[in-house]
Amino acid sequence: MTKIDIISGFLGAGKTTFIKKMIDEVFKGEKIVLIENEFGEVGIDGGFLKDAGIQITEMNSGCICCSLVGDFGKNLHEVIDKYHPDRILIEPSGVGKLSDVMKSVIDIAKEEDVKLNGLVTVVNALKASKQMKAFGEFFNNQIEYATVVVLSRSQNATPEQLELCVKQIQTLNPKAAIITTAWDAIKGEQILKVIEGADSLEMKLMAEQHAKEEAEEHEHEHHHHDHDHEDHDHEHDHDHDHEHHHDHEDHEHHHEHDENCTCGCHDHDHHHHHADEVFTSWGRETIKTYSREEISRILKTLEEDDTYGTVLRAKGMVAGADGEWIYFDMVPQEHEVRSGAAEYTGRICVIGSRLEEDKLDLILDISSPDTINFESELLVKESFVLAIPDSLCPFSDPAPKEEGISATPQIHLPALSAVPFILLSEDHDLGKISRKICDTAAFHPNIRCICTSSNTAFSLARRGMGIAFLPEIYARTTSFPDIHFFTPDHFHDTRDICAVYRKNIYHHAQFQALLALLREIVPAIYRAA
Repeated sequence: MTKIDIISGFLGAGKTTFIKKMIDEVFKGEKIVLIENEFGEVGIDGGFLKDAGIQITEMNSGCICCSLVGDFGKNLHEVIDKYHPDRILIEPSGVGKLSDVMKSVIDIAKEEDVKLNGLVTVVNALKASKQMKAFGEFFNNQIEYATVVVLSRSQNATPEQLELCVKQIQTLNPKAAIITTAWDAIKGEQILKVIEGADSLEMKLMAEQHAKEEAEEHEHEHHHHDHDHEDHDHEHDHDHDHEHHHDHEDHEHHHEHDENCTCGCHDHDHHHHHADEVFTSWGRETIKTYSREEISRILKTLEEDDTYGTVLRAKGMVAGADGEWIYFDMVPQEHEVRSGAAEYTGRICVIGSRLEEDKLDLILDISSPDTINFESELLVKESFVLAIPDSLCPFSDPAPKEEGISATPQIHLPALSAVPFILLSEDHDLGKISRKICDTAAFHPNIRCICTSSNTAFSLARRGMGIAFLPEIYARTTSFPDIHFFTPDHFHDTRDICAVYRKNIYHHAQFQALLALLREIVPAIYRAA
C-alpha cells in the first residue's frame, strides 16, 4: 500500500523546507515520489529538491481548479503505476485549496491501493493573522481540512504572537494537532508520529466527509463560474528565451485582492473563488547572470515597492556572474539568497496580485532590454569621479576649475591610502562600481562611513569627512571651491545613460518636445569644455 501525505501551506509558509526536513530525517529508506502542483508557468521547487534523491513530478498550471479535476488524477495514476512508491508526497500550490487536493486523492483511493496518510498544513507563525484576514478562503481552507498544522518561524515569534496564531488556528480547526516547537529543536520522527497518530483518524474521516460536501458545492458553483478555456488562453511563445505570454484579456478581475481588501470576497460564506481569479503569476526562463548583491537588491525592491504589484512570493535559481548558481526565495519582509546546484537554465517565478509584468521584466533585466515593448535610446556614456575635499587633497596646487564645469585630472588611488573614504552601500549600483574600481587597482580604501545615496556622500565630502566616489555628472554640473574632482587613472568603464519609453503607442507633442530636449541637453552637460 502506498501512503499519500499532502503537505499544504500558503505562499512562502515553508512547505519545501519542511518536506526536505522530513525526507532527510525520516523518509530516507523509503521509495518516495514528490508531486508538485505549481501555480505559475515556470516550475521552481523541483530544482530546490533535486538533490534529495527522490522522483519529482511537476505540474504547472495557472488554473489549479481545472488541473485538479483532470490532469492531477491522471498524473497520480501514472506515478503509482510507473514507480510503485512507498510514499507519495503531494505539495499543492500555495494558493490551492486542500479540500480540492483531498477530493482527488479520495477518488484515486477507490481505484488504487493507496492510503490518505497525512493532511499537513504549514503556517508561517509571523504572518498567519495577516494572511488569514487578507486571503480568506485560500488560507483558511488549508487549515480547516488539515489533521496537523505545523508552524514555521515559531522561534522568531513572541509568546503573544504564538498564542494568537494558535487561537486563530483552533477557531478554524479545533481538532487539528498544532506543532509549535521550532523545527531545529524537534526531530522528524516526532513530527511523523503526530502526523500518523491514531488521534488524527477521526479528523481524517471528518475531512473526507467535508471534502465530499465541498466537492458537491464546488461542482454547483463551477457551472456558474464561466470558466471556459476558450476565454482563458494559455498561449506560449517559444521564439525567444522561453518567454510565456499569459493572455488575460478575457479573464479580467477588477477587485484589488490584496491584504487591504475589504470587499468581503475572502469571507468563507461567500461564493467560492478560484486561485486564478485572485492571484497572478509571472515566470521566466533566463540565461542572464547575476551577482548575489543584484538579486538581494531586486528582492528588497519587490518587498518595498508596490509599483510591481502585490508581490507575495518570489523564488528561483539563476547563474551567478562568478560561475556559481544563486538560489533565492522571498516573501514580504523576508528573503534568502544562497548557493545551489547548477540547473539546465535559470528560472524565476513571482506570484501575487495585479503583477506588472513589463516592470518585472525590466527590474530583472530579462529582456536585456525589452525591445518588443520599449525603446531604449542611448544619450551618453557616463564615467565616475572622486570628490576630494580641500582639506584631504594630496596636491598643494590642484588644477584650477572653470566656472560651471569641473576639470577632472587623473589620480592614482594608492596615493590615497591614508585618506578616509565615504562609500555607498553594496546594494547601490555605485557602491558596487566603487568597489570594482578599488579591486581593479588592488586598493583597499580606509572606509570612514557607508551611506545610501550619492547626495549624502557628496554632502559628507564637502564637510571634509572623506573622499566620495560619484557619477561624473557631479563634476560636470557643480563648482564648489571646497571640492576637487579627479578620475581614477586605471579605470575606464562607463555606464549608459538612456531614455527608455514605450513603443507602439501615441506620444503627444509635449513628450516629443521633452525627448528632443533630452537628446540635446544631456550630451551637452557631459561634454568636456
